[in-house]
Amino acid sequence: MNPAFVHLRVHSEYSMVDGMVRIKPLVARVSELGMPAVAVTDQSNLFSLVKFYKASIGAGVKPISGSDVWIRDPLDVNKPHRLLLLVQSVEAMPASPAWSLAVIVRGSTWVAP
Repeated sequence: MNPAFVHLRVHSEYSMVDGMVRIKPLVARVSELGMPAVAVTDQSNLFSLVKFYKASIGAGVKPISGSDVWIRDPLDVNKPHRLLLLVQSVEAMPASPAWSLAVIVRGSTWVAP
C-alpha cells in the first residue's frame, strides 16, 4: 500500500478546547480510505489513548498517539509556542521524552491559544 496522505494532527472528542471528531467514525473512515495510519493529537492531553488504540488495531490501522501542546515563552507570555508531540513506539511510551513532556505540560498551567 502506497499512502498518499496520513493525518498527523487530529483533535478528537477528547480534546478539551476544539475537538469534534469521534474516534470510531474516524478510524472507520481512515480504514475505508485505505490509509495505513492516523494520529490523534488532542490538545494538552492523552485521554483518548486507550479507545483510539483499541479501535485502530481492530480496524487494521496503525495508531499514532500524541498531544498538541502549548509551551509558554518566558520572554513573551502572551505568545506561546505550539508543539506537536508524537509517540515513537509503544515500548518507549512510558520513558519517552514526548510522553514525559505531555505529562509535565498537563500538570502545568495551560495557556489558551
